[in-house]
Amino acid sequence: MSITQGKTLHDIVVTRYRKGELVIGVNKSSMLNNYAQLSENPLVKLFHCIVCLYTFPGTIIGVIVLLACHGKFLSIGFYLGGLVALMALEQHISHKITINRALKNQDVFSDLVKRGIIRVTDMLDPDRPV
Repeated sequence: MSITQGKTLHDIVVTRYRKGELVIGVNKSSMLNNYAQLSENPLVKLFHCIVCLYTFPGTIIGVIVLLACHGKFLSIGFYLGGLVALMALEQHISHKITINRALKNQDVFSDLVKRGIIRVTDMLDPDRPV
């Protein structure tokens, strides 16, 4: 008799992921577009809004031109370094939010798999279907 009888695919994936038998891969571009909608935390939504404002091309060009006109060239380097750090932080946070929401909610999990945002593969044999 199978020990997985009566369990859903989501339950099996969650238990095997926690044991380290599965890897959940994430499509980065789709993940960055959808993590604010997946999160129920208003601070994450505010963080996403701040990232959108700071990474808007007009904002970047405007800040660099303004700092260059005032002769604060070292500040341009700090601004660009902060911008890179902010984008790296956004990628890390969005990855964590996407995987955690997929593991917590079965409907979110199936929706993310259908839309191709996440893919579940076996740790030892990535070509074998889960």
